[in-house]
Amino acid sequence: MVDPMHDTIRNDPKTNWICNLDKKRRDARGLTHAGRKHRGLCKKGDKAHKVRPSKRQSWIRRNTTKLLQWSGVIKLAANSSLNVPTIF
Repeated sequence: MVDPMHDTIRNDPKTNWICNLDKKRRDARGLTHAGRKHRGLCKKGDKAHKVRPSKRQSWIRRNTTKLLQWSGVIKLAANSSLNVPTIF
């Protein structure tokens, strides 16, 4: 483990990347190599087909029913003398 608050780590240009705020709790978010390997993200090509961006999101995308949504129905206006189609 590396202490990001240690002066030696903060002053070393090769390792001070770990002191950035976006690197906090990388292990809890699954961003380390071991976490990515556990999530199955180290594969390339056809082996990673149903893995990215996450296994859970891919499962939800495959198992939900998508229905067509109509934004409006085109009807003829009843009291229009020109019979111009309008969207209701």
